[in-house]
Amino acid sequence: GDTKPALLLVTLAAALLLVITCVNVANLVLVRAVGRVREMVVRTALGAARGRIVAQLLTESALLSIAGGLLGMGLAIAAVRTFVTLAPPGLPRLDEVAVNGSALLAAVLITTVATLLSGLGPAILTSRVAGSDVLRSGIRHTGGRRVRAAAEALVVAQIALAAVSLTAAALVTKSLVELQQANLSFEPDQLLVAGLAFQQAQLPDPRRQLAALDLVLTTTAALPGVRGVTPVLSVPFSGAGAGVDGRLSSAEQSPEETAANPVLNMEAVEPNYFAMLGIPMLRGRAFRDDDRAGAMPVVIVSSSVARHFWPGADAIGKRLITSDREFTVVGLVPDTRYRELKTERPTVYFPLRQSPFPQVVPSTLLIRTTGSPARAVPTLRRAIVGASPGVTLVSASSLDALLDTQHAQPRLNAVVLALFATTAVALAAIGLFAVIASMVRQRTHELGIRMALGATGGDVCTMVMARGLVLAIAGAGIGIAGALATSRLLSRLLFGVRATDGPTLLAVAASMLGVAAIACFVPARMSMRIDPIIALRREA
Repeated sequence: GDTKPALLLVTLAAALLLVITCVNVANLVLVRAVGRVREMVVRTALGAARGRIVAQLLTESALLSIAGGLLGMGLAIAAVRTFVTLAPPGLPRLDEVAVNGSALLAAVLITTVATLLSGLGPAILTSRVAGSDVLRSGIRHTGGRRVRAAAEALVVAQIALAAVSLTAAALVTKSLVELQQANLSFEPDQLLVAGLAFQQAQLPDPRRQLAALDLVLTTTAALPGVRGVTPVLSVPFSGAGAGVDGRLSSAEQSPEETAANPVLNMEAVEPNYFAMLGIPMLRGRAFRDDDRAGAMPVVIVSSSVARHFWPGADAIGKRLITSDREFTVVGLVPDTRYRELKTERPTVYFPLRQSPFPQVVPSTLLIRTTGSPARAVPTLRRAIVGASPGVTLVSASSLDALLDTQHAQPRLNAVVLALFATTAVALAAIGLFAVIASMVRQRTHELGIRMALGATGGDVCTMVMARGLVLAIAGAGIGIAGALATSRLLSRLLFGVRATDGPTLLAVAASMLGVAAIACFVPARMSMRIDPIIALRREA
């Protein structure tokens, strides 16, 4: 259901974070290998085969991966327990979420993959440096252009992947904010949603159930702290198909147009429904007490229903047709988010006493209270039992609590993705810092010559910062392009924001460049402190 897209996105985010981590480790191994090239050349000169050198470096990476895998398993056990505690109550099969044998096997496979991703490439690159060139060139050239280029390419890849992750987290977070601020078109504050059950032995038919409901409504309305009460067919946010749905037609439509009509929400409500929920009447009138059996059948329609059946015309006075009756439109109200929080659904409202589905008796009460809805529940329970022994209160919840349930899954998505994105950006910053710091160490002699020829510390600092920011700009650009290319994957999880939202993409790019500037600043400051004389003597 709705959980599947979220789980797929979290799985992709976890895989992306694993790749970023492996790239980061590979980068750090490459940076470390720059200082070990002479060691590898000496080993080769003493008879070590290239395969032996690759195996040695891969073994070192495997030890890192195994240590990380073991630590990850321990952290995973704690994280899963925390997740189960914080997860939305509606998450399917939540009781089965645990670190079991399959999870541990997956951890072993992931560790193996991480070893290959993070260790194999650096090992091969390090072993391919020409020994004669290294022995002739001295320390300042021991890194080799190939290794430095690979390290910089890995940094660009990290930043790009981190930008994709950060974009997803930013869009989902912005979507959550939009969802929390969505206009419901009705007033949710101090609203209690009470579920009723009719005892079939005492109230065997809809006529008796409706009479018992009238007694309950009269008694509930008279309770202290109750401002109003109205019955409804469906619980708020219960989703499409949870209430009564159907197709209607208008007198002006042809048979072909009638066949193409959409499925509409249908609600049977009391005259006080709109006033009590705070739904504004855009045109016409609300229902009256005399809108009952024997009177002219009437309906109230929402805006999208009016636009569909009578585009550009006034809906008041028009007729809607069910299978056996015609109803005259007497009022127009806005579409609401009563059935689904994410979607304003087209709705047709019938007077409860003229309902075209008389066999369906409302079993949910919406009660507007003067104080906290929860405080009214004990009094309400006793009052319902006293009003009609055949009716019992089976559930009671504030509308705010139902709203919070609707926000729970999007909130969890945002939190998890924000955690992954923060980690990804931090790893990218670490990788960039390592490469720039390594570049400063490798080019100490060159920087010393520049300063000896008149370059200031600020000039050197600017040069180092510029190199890091060029890598960051390239990575951020590739990452934003990747986010745009994969935007359709996010679309089902977003509300009120497009997957290609320009301000969000610009904010992500600016954030990545800001983090990159911070990561480059420390090694750039280090370059300002190079003493030209010491640098030249050391190389000599």
